[in-house]
Amino acid sequence: MATKLSITNSPTGYQSLITNGKHAILGVEPLASNGTDLGFSPPELLLSGIAMCKVAAVRFIARKNGWEIGNVDAQLTQETNRGKEGKLST
Repeated sequence: MATKLSITNSPTGYQSLITNGKHAILGVEPLASNGTDLGFSPPELLLSGIAMCKVAAVRFIARKNGWEIGNVDAQLTQETNRGKEGKLST
């Protein structure tokens, strides 16, 4: 089954409502980029997807092998370099 997301961008602070038809999250640029900082930034959305995949893979392998494990946690960091006006540096 294909994954389908719909994104509606608001003129206010680069806010984007991201939905899969059942659930929704708000993606927003940070204050430094003239955003409102009321939701996840694009790098945070990417990191959350990677982290979720990693912890789910650990849980899947444990279940498949009948291993009892506790919580599976992940902490990811990413450095995003932005220029003086909040734009991404190249």
